[in-house]
Amino acid sequence: MTSISTPEKLIELPEEHRPLLQNLVYLTKAQVIVEVGVAEAKTTEWLCEGAKVVGGKVYGYDIWNTHGLKNQFQHWSSKEKCEKHLTDRGYTNFELTQIDSKTPEFRELIKTRHPVIDLAFIDGCHSYEGIKNDFEAIYPQLGPFGVIVFHDTLRIDGCREFIIDLRTKYNDGRFDIVEFPFGSMVISDTPTGVPHLQQRHVGIAMLVRRSYAQSPDTIDEICNLEDRSKEIYRKEQDWYIDELIKAGNMTFCTAYMDAIKQYTAHEDSKNK
Repeated sequence: MTSISTPEKLIELPEEHRPLLQNLVYLTKAQVIVEVGVAEAKTTEWLCEGAKVVGGKVYGYDIWNTHGLKNQFQHWSSKEKCEKHLTDRGYTNFELTQIDSKTPEFRELIKTRHPVIDLAFIDGCHSYEGIKNDFEAIYPQLGPFGVIVFHDTLRIDGCREFIIDLRTKYNDGRFDIVEFPFGSMVISDTPTGVPHLQQRHVGIAMLVRRSYAQSPDTIDEICNLEDRSKEIYRKEQDWYIDELIKAGNMTFCTAYMDAIKQYTAHEDSKNK
């Protein structure tokens, strides 16, 4: 949740990003869902609801303590309160861990506990260093069809700066970034005591794996006048290889090209 030093207290609307995340769990059939920055577990609740349908589990991580580069943010919840919030609503498909995500212990825990992450929501420290650190812990574990969602990427300096760098100097050619400059918050504690809506778009950004060129799912319905499936696959593969080369990711590019050769040889032998 965003914290801003103003005379009025900003509180997120529950309708903001949470239904989107719940439906992303449905869409991706995510089994391992990681949330960095649980706060009061309000978003965790929506993730658990989605995970309940597809048989997944939510793993939440938070410092639940004073935080920020200058220790300027107080925390108003705790691991115990969050666990009670979720269990009172009938959820058991979660595991919460109190830890500082800036520590080496956090990276090692993510690496050992989550060999593959299907969906991650990063909403922890909003400094550039904080969001970069959380990304570097999560991304190596992201599955081949995984998604990472970043919160507050429009209006907060560290988050917004990191997203443009993610498009450029940190881009390894294996993902796209999609930006949604939306999301509203409501102001309460006004001088009149009556809450009112402020259109302060906070922003959501998603990192999505470039998966079509690697997907085992093939075209099974032809709506063109002729079947151009093989040409479509080739164009996808050529484009993906070009993107990997442009990003300088020759290690993955070589492995990908070898996999294509092996698959092609296997298909050719089947057709003989």
